[in-house]
Amino acid sequence: MARVIGFIDGFNLYHALVEKDETGGQPYAKYRWLDYWKLTECFLTEDDTLGAVYYFTAYAAWKTKAGKAKKKRHEKLVA
Repeated sequence: MARVIGFIDGFNLYHALVEKDETGGQPYAKYRWLDYWKLTECFLTEDDTLGAVYYFTAYAAWKTKAGKAKKKRHEKLVA
């Protein structure tokens, strides 16, 4: 039995989920609000135990009004 710790790179995960496909759509955008604990459990074997999940991210601090609003929403998500 292994004790597993998950690390979630929130910045890259988010941008991968909202990336447009070849048709211009965003088929994975609906998964932006994931339960990171349950996501990490998907990678465990039945003998593993999930001990912790750590979420880390980088803030995109663009110098525009839209960028500042996006950063505030990002901070809210992290909280």
